[in-house]
Amino acid sequence: MKHLFTLIFGILISATVLAFPQKNLLKGHSLASLSDIAQKLRAGNDDIAAAELHEYMRNPSLLMNLCQPELKSAEAVKQRLDSLVTLEYDTIGGTWINNEVQKFIYNQYGKNTSESNYLWNKRTNSWRPEYKDIYTFSTEGYIASISEYEWDTLAANWVGIFKTENTFNSQGQVQTAQNYSWKTETSQWVLEGRTENTYDSKNNLVSYIRYALDDETGLLAAAYKIVYTYNSNNQVLTSEFQLNADGSWMAYSRMQYNYDSNGWLVLEYSYGLNYMTFIMEYSGKTEYTNNSSGDATLILDYDYSDGNWINDSKEEITYNSNKDLTSTKDYDWSLESSAWIADERTDVAYDANKNIISETYYNGNGAQGWVEDSKTAFTFNNSYTSSDIVLPTIISGEAIIYFRHMVTLSNEYDWRNSQWRNRFKTTPYYTSTNITIADETSQEETGVYPNPAHDKITIIAGSAGNSQLSLYDFSGKLVFSKLFAGKTETNVNNFKPGFYIVKVNEEGGKTWQKKIVVR
Repeated sequence: MKHLFTLIFGILISATVLAFPQKNLLKGHSLASLSDIAQKLRAGNDDIAAAELHEYMRNPSLLMNLCQPELKSAEAVKQRLDSLVTLEYDTIGGTWINNEVQKFIYNQYGKNTSESNYLWNKRTNSWRPEYKDIYTFSTEGYIASISEYEWDTLAANWVGIFKTENTFNSQGQVQTAQNYSWKTETSQWVLEGRTENTYDSKNNLVSYIRYALDDETGLLAAAYKIVYTYNSNNQVLTSEFQLNADGSWMAYSRMQYNYDSNGWLVLEYSYGLNYMTFIMEYSGKTEYTNNSSGDATLILDYDYSDGNWINDSKEEITYNSNKDLTSTKDYDWSLESSAWIADERTDVAYDANKNIISETYYNGNGAQGWVEDSKTAFTFNNSYTSSDIVLPTIISGEAIIYFRHMVTLSNEYDWRNSQWRNRFKTTPYYTSTNITIADETSQEETGVYPNPAHDKITIIAGSAGNSQLSLYDFSGKLVFSKLFAGKTETNVNNFKPGFYIVKVNEEGGKTWQKKIVVR
């Protein structure tokens, strides 16, 4: 989390959310990432693969891609983020020099249709294209396809790398996704894989199946799947990763989740396959200590060995009175000294407008305790709130918290010789533009608005009878619920910025859900 480009704008929309709870930020397409994990499993890199796989197993939302349709009616003037320009500090010359540019193109509804990246070529003193992503949307506003390209310097044109085409169910959840790679010899996209998602009557993801191209037959064959079960609060109870072994599904790993009476996750167990006995055995567990708001303040990870639980790592987390994260401290357990050894620490500071004004990173250094490593500082134009800004499609999850107001500058520093030294600075450039947006006075018969939301949301049910409203964060934790009839308003000004799932169970058995963004 050091470079603004890497932190925010390198995050791809199809899989990015804040890992549960307040852990690592996943990056990359879910399909490509899971394929890579499966390859690691087959190659025997179990430890690496297991750590990555667990995030998908505990977070089915990573694979669902709920997209709120954009209603087309009224127009509003918005500040649209069009580009980011990053300069690098030349310590020898003592000047700022070009480093990187990222450009964004939108359609009339504010949907980000293109993202392109350029790096500065010091030899030619010119910008060199690096990569480009193209997004298309369905008539409902869902992401229908994502195509990735890289720049071919010799041919001086864009060359395809990877493409995903999605289909959706009526709730905006991904039902199928087909993956293609670019075949240079024929200059065309070639099918290489497919995924199928299955949901239960409450719109919970119950299975994710990945099909890969069989080299011998040239046909798609099932490669692996993840199966989920849920409790009555729609929280994940178990998740199991299975590999297709010669036509039969073989369980490779399993996770089990325990919640307290408040519905907060307090314990999870990990199981792995014993290749000698082909029986699932304990491999690890994680214990969560939560505050009165349900936010994790202590996360303890254990390994299982010879019938004993052994300390592995821990994370200590603090928050301010606004429920914003203020610090994380990571430790590793030393078997030699039987003590916790400081590993990494992050401190986050806010201004009176709840903007993140700095993030400071530290490394653990034995007797010296925490040693400064790097820092990022932000400046803002508080005349524009998040609702006034149009952001690229790729900004999601944790990144939204950086745009409570308009970001005008990001400065990054390294700690050297006991002082902060310039490293990078990034300037966002905005354009004032008219965007066709949802008119709050003419909503669908069933729906949630506004979206994104800042202070409150309005929920309209399809029936006048009693309906059950449930709001979940993207980890699956229930954060709010109530009964209402027909139409209701709910305050979200105290919610943490990010994605939330609104679920409504209407009288008569109809269930629907929408994804909303709180800024």
